[in-house]
Amino acid sequence: MNFDSGRVRTAQIDAPHTGYAGRDVVARQMDTCRSAVSDRIGGRVTFGATNVDGDGDMVRGRAFSRGRGYDFSCRVSPYSGEVRSVNVDRR
Repeated sequence: MNFDSGRVRTAQIDAPHTGYAGRDVVARQMDTCRSAVSDRIGGRVTFGATNVDGDGDMVRGRAFSRGRGYDFSCRVSPYSGEVRSVNVDRR
């Protein structure tokens, strides 16, 4: 910066090195599945442990609503985010 004129001579903006983009894909898959499960169960839903397994498109976990527990699974495309299937079973 030129302090006499206040003009910027050069600037460089570096992209942050935040890590692995695949982690973002997994987070989106989980959020999309949880949303589909909430729609299926209805009411206020809280979620327990949730993970992605299998070939990378199966999301599994536990949900709770109105004093009841549920096991759920969703098939969510890691590429498009499309929910292919939703299964909710009361425990």
